[in-house]
This record gives sequence, C-alpha cells and structure tokens, in this order.
Amino acid sequence: MAERVKISFKEICNGWLQVQVQLEEVLFCFTASYVPYDSIYELAKGLFIFASTSTAQTIKWNTEPVEYDFFFHRIQVRHGLKS
Repeated sequence: MAERVKISFKEICNGWLQVQVQLEEVLFCFTASYVPYDSIYELAKGLFIFASTSTAQTIKWNTEPVEYDFFFHRIQVRHGLKS
C-alpha cells in the first residue's frame, strides 16, 4: 500500500517558514530559513520532475545550523516467498 505524504506551510515570519511533514501517523515539524536555498521552489520543481520522470530528487532545507535533505525516489518492491 502506498503511503501518503502531506507537506504544509505556515505563515512566513521574518524570513522563516514553519514546515510540517506528515507521513501516516508521524508528524515532523521544523522552521526553515530562506537562505541559502529556495526550498519551496526546489520542492515544487523536484516533485514535478519526480512525478513526470521518476528521476530521484533531493530538496535541501536549512534551519540554521541544522540542514535537512528530503529524498524522493522510487523503491522497487520484490515479490516472493520466504521459508
């Protein structure tokens, strides 16, 4: 079964953006800086490329001093039996 990811943004305040990422029951929140990455633009572009071509994408978010990388890639599922 495919898991759904929900990404939401709160209001920008002094160049900082609150980001919430929810995957099923797990909620991850952080406050991202607008420098040095244009992460919202990169997220939109990366998701478009990923959805169109299945080419893996990495989106960087900076929280000063911590940096998060979001990886979007396909995972192949192998079917078989184990004994």
